[in-house]
Amino acid sequence: MWIAGLSVVLMLVAALFRYLSGPFYWGNNSDPSYFYLYNFLYLLEGQSPQFVDHPGTPVDLLGALVVRFFPSAPHELWLSAHAQQGETVLTLVWFLMMVLYTSTFFVLGAYVLQKSQDRIFTGLVLLSSLWLMIVPAFNTTGIMPISANVNSDTMMMTADNGMMLTMMWFYFSANRRTLGQAVGLGLAVAFALSTKFTALPFLAVGFCLLVTWPQRVLFVGVALSGFVLMTFPIWGSYGHMLSWVKGLIVTRGMHGSGGEGFNAAVYFKSLRWITVTYWFFVILWILGMVLSFNRRIDDRLRGILRALAIGGVVQVMIVAKQTSAQYMAPMLGISSLILALLHRAFPQWWQRGYRFIAAGILICSVGLMAKSAWDLQATTGKTRQILETIRREHADDYVCPFYRSSTPGFGYVFWNNVIMRDDYGDILKKHYPDLVYYDIFGHDFKDAAHQVVGFNQLKQHKDKVLIYGSDQSPQNFEPYLTVKKVYSNGGSEALFEVQEAKSNLGMEYLQFAKVLFSQARYEDAYKAAFMSQQLGVGEDLSGLLQFLAQKIQKP
Repeated sequence: MWIAGLSVVLMLVAALFRYLSGPFYWGNNSDPSYFYLYNFLYLLEGQSPQFVDHPGTPVDLLGALVVRFFPSAPHELWLSAHAQQGETVLTLVWFLMMVLYTSTFFVLGAYVLQKSQDRIFTGLVLLSSLWLMIVPAFNTTGIMPISANVNSDTMMMTADNGMMLTMMWFYFSANRRTLGQAVGLGLAVAFALSTKFTALPFLAVGFCLLVTWPQRVLFVGVALSGFVLMTFPIWGSYGHMLSWVKGLIVTRGMHGSGGEGFNAAVYFKSLRWITVTYWFFVILWILGMVLSFNRRIDDRLRGILRALAIGGVVQVMIVAKQTSAQYMAPMLGISSLILALLHRAFPQWWQRGYRFIAAGILICSVGLMAKSAWDLQATTGKTRQILETIRREHADDYVCPFYRSSTPGFGYVFWNNVIMRDDYGDILKKHYPDLVYYDIFGHDFKDAAHQVVGFNQLKQHKDKVLIYGSDQSPQNFEPYLTVKKVYSNGGSEALFEVQEAKSNLGMEYLQFAKVLFSQARYEDAYKAAFMSQQLGVGEDLSGLLQFLAQKIQKP
């Protein structure tokens, strides 16, 4: 009964986090929830999803299933309805992921309690799921709770429960040498890897956990073949996925950025950050490794302790290359097993002070959850503040959203045009005819159909042009934009007034005009220079246009 009650409490906490996080299109929330929203469409159209970096296939399939049961309509009308109902779709997908998580949480707890008849042991096993609810408490900057988003990390909570369930099956089995255990662990790892590559340490955990070589070979084979089968919707995008993974490994920067090479200084700095931030888990993994060599402990316990410790080391090593709090979720979600096994190995410790230990763990968990909720409330309050400032003080100005903006419609438009294949631009243009955003990757103002809009065209309609998105230094926009920061919400968003703009496309037209001029193709040069002037290049081209007009005798 208490396990069922705890499952309900976790669902309510997740619902609270979801409410406090605000709409999915807000700022950081849209990444990656709107990636997945478009993946749902691609799947239903029989296409391979475009966003496969995680790869996140279980999320894609669940979302496509949800959208499939929306009222049917002709193709374009259906997509238009979807563009309006995206928040509803994402909320339903989030809810179903939380149902999967709490259901597997209940099954895990019921199984462990039935096998062990030990409530303390069961509670310690389940503790990892509580930790997953509070990941942002360790590093709240730009991160919403994984239990509040539509993300592969959210599905990883279910994958963690599945991994623990198979490990507990292995632990309670009288015979630890069966091939069925290798198959079970292999399937659990395949599901986790198809959810997110950060679950790679599970391969090490399963390999070290199993006893015989036939088990290990079968385990690796099932895990890898299961991954291929579970990612069947993205077979057509394997090339992109493997290129992304290669970039993560061989480049110096985050997410495949920077030149090839290894930045040792940044890597070891990240290792230090992980050690300090996750000190409790680092101590657990070290303790597990040390005790795995204590021959007074049962072999079964020592094997699991060693496997978990090695998995923790692998998790730290891969996350140090691409550091972010939620990337630690796979091993955080199963590491409470070390505490549970310590209870089994040294029951006298817990018998003497288990009430104090349990109370301490509970108080810390509740406290960290409260901290996450407080931080979320503060962050969303700042977003509301900047939106109100824009509404109140800049209603007569042209405010163009850019990356991480909380503007309605921007989530649809930006991710479709910049990240995805730009398949739905014409439909989005019908819904957001007046939306113009700044593409910080392409360095141009663009409309909902991904067509470049000249800065001078915007200035014809409004006295001021502002851009609204992630808070950063004005120098980051140079040389394409000269901006002045006019408002910051003290969080992650800011408002900038554009004083001068150099369109990337406009500068390309200007270069083209110069080439045409050198070839004495004056009429074509005039057209290119005129387009460059319209788009804006940070300089007055009227003299050049007048000269070319004279050359071709234009009035």
